[in-house]
Amino acid sequence: MGEKNIVVQPAGRTEDPGARLWQIWLAVLLLGGTLLSFWDSWVDLGIAPVLPACLGTAALALSMAAGWLRERDRRLSMLQFLPLLVLLGMLTVGSPWRGAKAWIDLLIAGWNREQNAGVALFAGQASLSDCLSVACWCGVICGELVGWMLRRRRTPFCSSYAFFLIIVMLLGGYFRPLAAALLVGGILAYGVSGRSLWIPRRAVAAWSVFFVFLLGLSLLMPAGDLEGVAQFRERVAHDIHVLRYGEDLLPQGDLREANQLKTGNGTLMHVETGQKKTLYLRSYVGTDYADGTFSPMPESAFAGDNAGLLNWLQRQGFQPQTQVATYYSLCGDTAPEENTVRIHVENGSRYALYLPATLESIRTGKMDRDEGTHSSGLLGSRRYGFTEISGARPSELVVTENWVTDPVNADQSRYLQAEAVYRNFVYENDTTVDADLAELMNGIFWKDQEETGGIYSAVTRVREVLRDTVSYTERPAAAPEGEDPIRYFLTESKVGNEMLYAATAVEALRAYGIPARYAEGYYLSAEECRTGTAAVTASNAHAWVEVYFDGIGWMSIDVTPGYFYDTLSLQQMVALPDDIEKTSAAEQDEYDPNTLGDDPQNGTRRPEDGISASVWLRNALTRCLALLLVLPLLTLLAMEAVRGLRIRWLKRAYRKGDKRRRIELLEKSIFRLLALWGVPASLGWQTEQVDRAVTEAVPEVLPGEYTRVCHLLEQTVYGDVLPEAYEERTLVSFVQKLSHLPKNEPWRTRSKLRYMSLSI
Repeated sequence: MGEKNIVVQPAGRTEDPGARLWQIWLAVLLLGGTLLSFWDSWVDLGIAPVLPACLGTAALALSMAAGWLRERDRRLSMLQFLPLLVLLGMLTVGSPWRGAKAWIDLLIAGWNREQNAGVALFAGQASLSDCLSVACWCGVICGELVGWMLRRRRTPFCSSYAFFLIIVMLLGGYFRPLAAALLVGGILAYGVSGRSLWIPRRAVAAWSVFFVFLLGLSLLMPAGDLEGVAQFRERVAHDIHVLRYGEDLLPQGDLREANQLKTGNGTLMHVETGQKKTLYLRSYVGTDYADGTFSPMPESAFAGDNAGLLNWLQRQGFQPQTQVATYYSLCGDTAPEENTVRIHVENGSRYALYLPATLESIRTGKMDRDEGTHSSGLLGSRRYGFTEISGARPSELVVTENWVTDPVNADQSRYLQAEAVYRNFVYENDTTVDADLAELMNGIFWKDQEETGGIYSAVTRVREVLRDTVSYTERPAAAPEGEDPIRYFLTESKVGNEMLYAATAVEALRAYGIPARYAEGYYLSAEECRTGTAAVTASNAHAWVEVYFDGIGWMSIDVTPGYFYDTLSLQQMVALPDDIEKTSAAEQDEYDPNTLGDDPQNGTRRPEDGISASVWLRNALTRCLALLLVLPLLTLLAMEAVRGLRIRWLKRAYRKGDKRRRIELLEKSIFRLLALWGVPASLGWQTEQVDRAVTEAVPEVLPGEYTRVCHLLEQTVYGDVLPEAYEERTLVSFVQKLSHLPKNEPWRTRSKLRYMSLSI
């Protein structure tokens, strides 16, 4: 009672602006949660949810306005029935009954899908008009219900309404955490106001903190087995990603979106290069193939025996993203010169850094394990530069130097030691063929091919088979539902673009035992770079293959017609043999990863031993620090929530109780507060001594005030004489003084008074 209050009265009987704002806020929460709970199901019915949402909002607004204006003119309350006229008009458009059956069928189908059940569906067909009609009915009725609950203060009905919607979402597989958060937050806010005439401002503040926490929890809620939750999380993550970095126009390895590869208008970025050369600017790498999509390597690949692998490689000075440049730098006089490239992103995504496989160094960004590099800034990198090996030799002309099998210095030996470990990891994870495609790949590409052929022979073979089997188109048709895009491309459609060519080549090379992975990005020809500056548009979007050359690293190989020279012909022109075998660097490999010991120079442990002690300790300390920071915050939020609910209950009990009950509550609060102030007391016990102690402990209490309070309480308890109204206000004033939180008191005293008291 010592707090300032927000007056909240039933609609139509209040003039307080804060009360109406509070009611509007409740309406937004409850109606927003309602519309979100229906949104996905409406979309699946094939209708645009905008019209039902607008009708529901209009119905709610008119319902609340009618309640506020009823006191002035009862005829104005008829405004709430205007949306019903729209519903009557919808009867001429479609049948809401057939639409309702279609909507219920959708929920039943979701239940059957989530629970592997076999609940029967309704018979009959519903048109788009029928579905739109039931959606409009649903929106208007929900808007009217929310308005009615806010006007009439139907707390039990409100709670049942909200939880019914949550259950429907859960059972139908359309669960949205945000919708549930809005509904639960609305119920709690509704309970705070209820039928009361005031809302403590601190209770509103505590509810606000809890509601923000609830919203955050809804965004982080694990998907579990519910498809709707997973979709929501993906949608939120995607929206946040787009907000931070901009829209990425690349399909990200999804072969079913191959026809969208070169879509988009305008200039995406400008590229400045110091040399006239071909550039493969990679932004996405896919390793695992499943359900028609190449995805990045899962985290499980870097666990178990490979735990700490990348950290160990980095300590050896070995970084997979710059491996090719490191190899060339160790070649001595034969190393090619470097090329400087600068990129200015205009309309493309700023998350991925567009870099070649021959990257030498870059000052910004964060390495993505062994695959790529992404921006480390909050909004991404719009401008950046890097150096790369000029690539005087294309991939078709790469031949390992002699030092790969016979190192001549310590740097070469250390590189080969790390490369042997990483190569073992590559062959373990990048040679896996999709089980459903293995037989097809071997039958089409390697039926008559000898196993002893090298990488160049294998690449040539893949190109020849693709040339004779399929043809190129920029806009290939999507594979039918349930059909693998690669299989459909090779056996039925036989037309595809660079995404399908590259994906097929990856699986074909893997079937032959050659490590390969899928890459997406932008391709710039030497002609486009002739002036040193090139504008990158959607037409430059491209996909290719990255093949691991033993001893060298990942190199770009193109199999799309028009993007490559004939491998064997090019070799013959420069008199180079086809001597790059798929295991050539490992044939005389003395750096067996299973026999690697501690590095004598830096004292590091073997990668298979896991994360080093220092790394483990640092991670443990980081987690402990985060826990120490989060736990107090969560504890404080819980204490504030419990305090608000407790004060709410006591105030309600005080208002609804008779005078004797109110005096009992005041008595309990007084002696509880005195104990927290360190003044033990009870009714009728050493009143004068306690009076002096209370006066000394609580500055606001006057001498003799405690004695007066005890006299009033004794009259009620022992004499059955109820106090007058002014005498009851004396007791309330004494409670307020004891509840006051003085600024000069220690934090322990203030905390006890705030969270351990039972004051009114």
